[in-house]
Amino acid sequence: MVQIVWISVVSLPVILIDCQPFHPMPQGSSKSGPLTDTDIGGLTLWIVGFLCEFFADLQKYKFKQDSNNDDRFCTKDLWTWSRHPNYFGEIIQWWGIFTIYTETIREPWMWIGIISPLFITCLLLFLQVPALEQHSDVRFAS
Repeated sequence: MVQIVWISVVSLPVILIDCQPFHPMPQGSSKSGPLTDTDIGGLTLWIVGFLCEFFADLQKYKFKQDSNNDDRFCTKDLWTWSRHPNYFGEIIQWWGIFTIYTETIREPWMWIGIISPLFITCLLLFLQVPALEQHSDVRFAS
């Protein structure tokens, strides 16, 4: 049951986009091609988030391949700026998806789609990160 709610909340912007009938752009619209400036901004956010998450995971993987680093916390590359750059990338990706979604909002109630990136942001910042910090404090205490 929890998984159904989780997937529904996270997928909300995409579900709402897919449930809309096709509406051509109105006369005089500033949209000049298949993508609007908002779409490009959201896509840029998503790409930056994806690359951040990808490289953070890759850098941590390479760091952990060295047996000298078994009892050390990764503090190289992206990990010098944040203890959780992969989560930062994940959060940015979901805000990018939401940004793209805003282009399709036609009714005030459709702003409910903001629940998706807020859910991911809160989940990672207030649940996952504190749990990992507590685990890391014990594991890397020395």
